Amino acid sequence: MSVPSETRAAPAERLIDALRAVVGVPFRPRTYGNLAYLALQFPLGVAYFTTLITLLALGVGLSVVLVGVPLVLGTLVLVTGLVSVEPVLADRLLSVDVHARPAPVDVDDGVVAYARGLVLDPGSYVGLAFLLTKLFVGIVTFTLLTFFTSLTAALLAAPFLYDHPGSYRFFYDTTLTFAPEIRFVQDLWSVTFAPVVTLSQWNVDTLGEALVVAAFGLVVLVVSLHVLNALARGLGVVTAWVLGRARSLGV
Repeated sequence: MSVPSETRAAPAERLIDALRAVVGVPFRPRTYGNLAYLALQFPLGVAYFTTLITLLALGVGLSVVLVGVPLVLGTLVLVTGLVSVEPVLADRLLSVDVHARPAPVDVDDGVVAYARGLVLDPGSYVGLAFLLTKLFVGIVTFTLLTFFTSLTAALLAAPFLYDHPGSYRFFYDTTLTFAPEIRFVQDLWSVTFAPVVTLSQWNVDTLGEALVVAAFGLVVLVVSLHVLNALARGLGVVTAWVLGRARSLGV
């Protein structure tokens, strides 16, 4: 009884699809949208944190003479405006469906009524906390982006720079010693096998070694892009969950 060709081809096709999903990550446009979103976290976090903390500090400090009260209210309005921008970034760069709760400025019932609703709405403070924590998220994303980018670039540059004295150095300058021990014990006797492996300096100074380093760099590139994509997807999920409870201007 012969097996249909479609059945025989199915495992091979699944394997090819799996390899394409793993290795093809540098060629997907979504990868670079994710990287752009991660790269924006640090500058946005710095801008949000410094602006909002400064305004809140001034507002609270001046509230004893009532001058700071409008400043605090204006800061909360600014928060709702900034929160309304975040879903646009997530939608354009991550393709994540993010919606904040729209609450446009409405003074038909008076400024006092609008201000009361703004201050008593928990969504105002959810948005404020979200914007302030972006600084710490940005520090993490900036660190990971810098680490993976510099490591990958250094590895991939080996074939081009290994023979230029003073422009490329890739070596271990710390001696590492490994001594794995295997012991066989039988009643009155035992045999111990403990080979010592020592790694000292390894300098890349030939084309063959440089190609090995570059090949390892390709592996690091693929792995790092998958890690960063997963981080971006995780941030998208968290952003959608948090902003769904935040107040925005609804623009």
